[in-house]
Amino acid sequence: MIMFINFIIYLLLLLLIFINGAVQLKRHSTPFIILITLIGLTFLSELIGRFLAMKLRNSMPVYHVISVLEYTCITLIYLYFLKGKKFRVIKYLLPVLIICSFLNSLYIQGLLNFPSNSILLFQIVYLCYALLGLIQMLKIPNQILIRKQSFFWLNISLLFYSSTQLLFFGLLNYAIKHHLNLNPVFTFSFIINLIYYSLLAISIRLDRISPNRSTHNEVLDK
Repeated sequence: MIMFINFIIYLLLLLLIFINGAVQLKRHSTPFIILITLIGLTFLSELIGRFLAMKLRNSMPVYHVISVLEYTCITLIYLYFLKGKKFRVIKYLLPVLIICSFLNSLYIQGLLNFPSNSILLFQIVYLCYALLGLIQMLKIPNQILIRKQSFFWLNISLLFYSSTQLLFFGLLNYAIKHHLNLNPVFTFSFIINLIYYSLLAISIRLDRISPNRSTHNEVLDK
């Protein structure tokens, strides 16, 4: 019962963030339009996953798809912000990692199993994105306080989420191996998601009210 309530709260949070961003979509910059779209896709995938779990007793195929969509969207977002020549490798890695994920889904873990290999790889990539974004922000002068910049909160959210997700997988594997109760681990995951999407909501809101959205690109293109 508690797990079901947590799931409903999680869905409502996703829906609220998506609707709040979608109704004012024209006021957002390109990367955050992508982010809002991703949150909408995540909400939809969770609904489909629950439906498949009820009807087919297996929702894993959804996670194979949404993990690739998430990686694609987040990479496109960071390609917008990190436009220096030294970051071109991000663009070239995009198709390579997608192909690796497809191969993992088809030949290694299978569509009916959780795609932990792909997700762990993507989380490491997100962690690198967040660190690169924060380092670059510290190097680039900006008249806007760092805590009021949408890109800062985007980096913080990914830094938090990716690092805690790696911890979550470690705890999950340990609990399964030693036949422990998994509920505390899933509760931990629920808390992670609440914090993560709350931080993303802050980032989206700051993007909407930001007086100068182009600062990053103007500097990075030089």
